[in-house]
Amino acid sequence: PHSGGRQFLPMRFTTIYYLFFFALVFLAYWALPRRYRPAFVFAASLVFYAAWSWKFSIHLLIILAINYFFLKRIFEGRSRQLLTIIIALNVANLFVFKYFYFFLETLPSFANVSSASFNVWLLNNAGIDQITLPLAISFYTFQLIGLQVDAYRGNIPERPTPVQYLMFSMYFPHFVAGPIMRHSDFFHQIDKITPDSRKTFEGLFLIAGGLIKKIAIADNVDSVLRPVFANPDQFDASTNFLAALGYALRIYCDFSGYTDIARGSSKLLGLEIPENFKAPFLSKTVAEFWTRWHITLMMWLRDYIYIPLGGSRRSPLRNLFNLNLTMLLSGIWHGANYTFTLWGLYNGIIVSIERFLFGKQTEEQAHGWKRAVTLVFGIVYVQVMFSLGMVLFNAHSFSHAMAMYGQMFTLAGGKHWNQDTYILHILIMVYLLNVVQLKARWEWVEGPWKRYAVSALAGLLVMFVLGAYPPGTSDFIYFQF
Repeated sequence: PHSGGRQFLPMRFTTIYYLFFFALVFLAYWALPRRYRPAFVFAASLVFYAAWSWKFSIHLLIILAINYFFLKRIFEGRSRQLLTIIIALNVANLFVFKYFYFFLETLPSFANVSSASFNVWLLNNAGIDQITLPLAISFYTFQLIGLQVDAYRGNIPERPTPVQYLMFSMYFPHFVAGPIMRHSDFFHQIDKITPDSRKTFEGLFLIAGGLIKKIAIADNVDSVLRPVFANPDQFDASTNFLAALGYALRIYCDFSGYTDIARGSSKLLGLEIPENFKAPFLSKTVAEFWTRWHITLMMWLRDYIYIPLGGSRRSPLRNLFNLNLTMLLSGIWHGANYTFTLWGLYNGIIVSIERFLFGKQTEEQAHGWKRAVTLVFGIVYVQVMFSLGMVLFNAHSFSHAMAMYGQMFTLAGGKHWNQDTYILHILIMVYLLNVVQLKARWEWVEGPWKRYAVSALAGLLVMFVLGAYPPGTSDFIYFQF
């Protein structure tokens, strides 16, 4: 991707910079009178984003100002024309920065244009060597479009003030990599922020869990997987499949870990942001998996793409078209690359096949040992299907993905990995984390002394993990989107 070099975020959640930044924000936030907190959070969020690029922070403010201007007009008249214009402007902004080079790469077959020649023109005429991908552009674009559509539909009771709007649009705990928030997730909380010891405990616990997922698992398994994805044809079939499986586990710990830290940071500020994962690896079908993985993105696509297209209310054939188009767009959203496009289509086809074969049956229709067998088979099936899809998601190129699939499906020989046991241990850990994510309840730590004790133990555990598995230089995977 054309990220312009400096895609690294200095204050990513696993750095000491973020710790100091958040500590200062936390202390000042609770010291301020309630009416000043939204403006303060917006200012802190602007600093957080400007630490990556002050130039793009100005660009973002311009985008937010344009969107607020249209939001006001839509509240006044609910004009479909205005809604179409602002959606087009947001999509155009996303296209220029994220998909323009991908578009250019399709031109050489019928025009003498390429990414390299365009960059030369850009350098000669604008003094920059390439278009840089702004941090979080996919996330904030979808969030802004959702806000405009909800205003047009009359789903927002009253127009947010400029400060509320800016706080919502740039709220730093979730801004860089989601979850994608809706007005109903956030605005109702702004005027009711009060200190809450239970939220504080839950926040600390979530941050501890997120750090362990990211540092102890995701960052460490990354270095193990990288050689196989770089040269799949040098390794045998089982090694290639285990690498795909390992990446599926890694991306869960990376993205779910980010979400845990984001939600935990927000809870410490007295605000709830939506969960983005609900034990996805305990799903029995791929269709169910996509209701538990990156929940806010899939809900966004459902409400603003799938349902407006007709959803499941149309003919079976049209329903399959709507489904596959939605999943295709989910792939395109992730990145300007053929591999992401094919990944989205792959998932759409798998879900379509499930719907054709099984309709909307669930495991609740079976009982006793049949239900247990269905559960185990379904979990294994989902893990295999998702892991195979991760080959497209993470491959350096389409040819690399095909080489990896070729090694797997032809049972090819080659070097054998010595990481089988390691991946098995990671697999067990991830499934335990999914069980905890599904079953965890906070009631067992009711009472101040229990919370203090558990918080202290969690802190010691995180200190041990940070010491035993020091953070590397790996950003969260979803920062690139």
